[in-house]
Amino acid sequence: MPAPPSSHNPPLGHGPPPPFPSSAISPLHLKFQSCQRYPFLNQIFDIELWLVNEAGKLQIRNEVPFTIKLGFEGEIDSTCDHLLEVVSGSRRIESNGKCHLTVRLLDVSASYGDAKFVFQATPLLDEHSYIGRGYSVPMSCVRHRLIVENRSQLPSLWYKDIGGKQNCIEILV
Repeated sequence: MPAPPSSHNPPLGHGPPPPFPSSAISPLHLKFQSCQRYPFLNQIFDIELWLVNEAGKLQIRNEVPFTIKLGFEGEIDSTCDHLLEVVSGSRRIESNGKCHLTVRLLDVSASYGDAKFVFQATPLLDEHSYIGRGYSVPMSCVRHRLIVENRSQLPSLWYKDIGGKQNCIEILV
C-alpha cells in the first residue's frame, strides 16, 4: 500500500513536486513567458512572468510576491545577482496573473567561459509555498551581433569540414 501524502513539502526545485489530493487546486508555478535569448550588454529589455497551473493556463486573482535571481544554466544554486539590474516593475505577480519587469545585464557571457545565464523567480512568503519556481530560457549576453546580408544566396544548410581550411563561404556582414 503506498504511503499517504506527506504534509512536508521538500524545498522547491529539488526533487518531484509534493503530492496533491485530486480535490485540491492544481499546483501552480511561475513561468517566464517572454525572455530574450541573446540580450545585449547594458541594454534594457523586458521580461514577462506568469502564474500558471499544470496545464499552462494563466491563473488570475492571485497576487504573489517573488524574488528574481540571475544564475548560470545547469547550476541551480549559482548566483550572479551583481550582473542583474531590475530597472522597473514590481516583483509581484498582480491579480491579472502577470508581471512585467524591465531589466539589464551588466556583463557578457564570454567573461564567464560562454556560460549561459538563467533567470530564476521564487515566490516569497510561506503562504505561497505551494507555488513552484520559474526558470527562463538560457541566455547568452552579447556585446555585438553579426547581420548577414543577401542570405538568399547562401545554402540553407552547410557543414564546415573541421580539418580543411579550404572549405569556406564568403559572406557580407
